[in-house]
Amino acid sequence: MAVPSESAPYRVDMPIAQLRTPGLLAVSCLRLWVRHYIDPYGLHPRWSRGLEAAGLPASASGGFDSLMRIVAVTASRSLDVRGLASRHLGADEALFLNLLLSLQKKDLHAANNWLASWLPRSAARLALREAHAFAQAMLQAGLDLRRNEASAHAFTSPRFIADRGAHLVH
Repeated sequence: MAVPSESAPYRVDMPIAQLRTPGLLAVSCLRLWVRHYIDPYGLHPRWSRGLEAAGLPASASGGFDSLMRIVAVTASRSLDVRGLASRHLGADEALFLNLLLSLQKKDLHAANNWLASWLPRSAARLALREAHAFAQAMLQAGLDLRRNEASAHAFTSPRFIADRGAHLVH
């Protein structure tokens, strides 16, 4: 399994408290999507509500859903997505954030590398389009993961960090 290295902006076991609103939103939607995928008849909050509340268009929800369906069906391994209450990032949550960050930075080479650790080449090509659309929709809604990148290494304790707009993911 390709695990984001210590030099990656988003890392395995990184405290959730170090994320800002864009990262919190993406991870929350990912965790809720996986929860619903595993237990489709359970009573879970709708993952798309956070995207709607953040002002993302319906097409962003569709792109996110398509991306996750591609990953769920074609992943070359089991994914490390943590439970809703986990206070730390799983390996694939960190990978997902690094993928979105790469796409927001327009670094397609890095994005392809992140996808290659999840998917076979043909599925990665399909997933790239959906991931790119989702990352750009986040940017257009003011959800810029690049802002967290500079500060990702600045925090030393997993204390709660208040962020205007964190209510979007609660």
